[in-house]
Amino acid sequence: MTLPTALPEWSHQVLIAQLADTPFAMALVADENTRGNLAKRFDLLALDGLEADVTLARQGENVELLGRLRAQATQACALSGQGVMATLDEPVKLTFMPDRADQATPNEEIELAADDCDIVWHDGRVVDVAEAISQSLGLALDPYPRAPNADDIARAAGIKREEEAGAFGALAALKAQMEGRSGR
Repeated sequence: MTLPTALPEWSHQVLIAQLADTPFAMALVADENTRGNLAKRFDLLALDGLEADVTLARQGENVELLGRLRAQATQACALSGQGVMATLDEPVKLTFMPDRADQATPNEEIELAADDCDIVWHDGRVVDVAEAISQSLGLALDPYPRAPNADDIARAAGIKREEEAGAFGALAALKAQMEGRSGR
């Protein structure tokens, strides 16, 4: 017996059998409750808007998704925790392919090409367009958002800038020490 899996925060499943090789257009808009749940998932302070316009076309066992993702989010500054606004308007291009996990050999190394990174696996019956858009949102967000005054906050906390803390920063400090000694 197979236990049902829980649906993600935002789900819009499309039956693969109903798709043709002619593109099928659809628009998705996340409601307030969905955006709140996705904000928790992606550790956002707020997700004020999320929508996508996409087309789906079947190509054999694969389904091609092309479209645009638009979102308005508030992220926490990686340094201060202050709110940082993010407005996204991103192209989305994904290929849904049949999941072949049952055919993989354990510990088998798999080499991925650059285009393989835009693959979403499907079960042969349905593709979840909204979940694919949600995952694309997660990838489009800045992993280290910074508030406009983040550098000032870092300096006040005694955190050095990269150029001060790296190898060249250490050499500059050593040079300053040596110049101080020779000037005596």
